[in-house]
Amino acid sequence: MFLIDPFGRASRLIPDKILHKLIRIGVFLIFSLMLYKRVQEYHLFYVKPLWLMETMIYLVLLTAFLVRTDPVDRSQGIREVIIPLVGSILPFALLWSPPAPWIIENRTYILIAFWWMTASTAFTVWGMWTLRRSFSITVEARALVTTEPYRFIRHPIYLGEIRRHGSPSQPSHAVKQYKNDTVVVSGKG
Repeated sequence: MFLIDPFGRASRLIPDKILHKLIRIGVFLIFSLMLYKRVQEYHLFYVKPLWLMETMIYLVLLTAFLVRTDPVDRSQGIREVIIPLVGSILPFALLWSPPAPWIIENRTYILIAFWWMTASTAFTVWGMWTLRRSFSITVEARALVTTEPYRFIRHPIYLGEIRRHGSPSQPSHAVKQYKNDTVVVSGKG
C-alpha cells in the first residue's frame, strides 16, 4: 500500500519543531495575503455582515495556525491528507458557478439568501474559533474539544459550510452592489 506522508518525508530533512514553525509561517503568510485581498473587496459586498463573517474566517484561521498545538498523531495516507485538502478547496469552485437566475431577479430572495449565508458562516466561524488550538485541515489528533457548539454537534464547521453552500445564490461574490445601486453579476470573486 502506497502511504502518503509529506510531513514524515520532510521531517527526515528538517527537525519536527522547525518544520511545524515553517508550516505555520507559510500558512500565516498565505492567509494574511487572502485577508488583505478580502479587506480590499469590502465595497463590493451587498450585505456587509456577510463580508464580516467571511473575513472572520481568515482571522480565525490566522489565529488558529499561530496558536495551535503540535499534533499528537500526524495524518498519513490518501484518506487523511489528500481527501481533506481537496475537500477544503472544492467549495471555492462554487465561486465560478453562476447564481440561480430566479434569485437575481428578486431583491427579497437575494437578501434572504445572503442573510442565510451570513448566519451559516457565523456558525462556521464559531466552530472554528472553538477549535483554535486543535484546528487542522488534515486529519490530525490534537486536543479533544467538547465545548460550545461541539457540545451539541459533532461537526459544526461542516454543518455551517453545508448550510452556507446550500444557498441558491451561490457564489456569494457573484452578486455585488456598486455605488450606483445596480446589481452586477460576475463570475469572479
